[in-house]
Amino acid sequence: MWSGPLFPLIEMIFDAMTFLILRHRIILNFEAERQGMKEDDVIQKLIDKIK
Repeated sequence: MWSGPLFPLIEMIFDAMTFLILRHRIILNFEAERQGMKEDDVIQKLIDKIK
């Protein structure tokens, strides 16, 4: 993937912006709400899968 001296900064910005951008686009279904999941939980799972 990416490398270089700016990579940690780029990764940090990506992680922060991902939550801001996607949070309002996630609609939890009943099962997710029943389990106590939040939009941020879903976004974190997506980030974990692509890293």
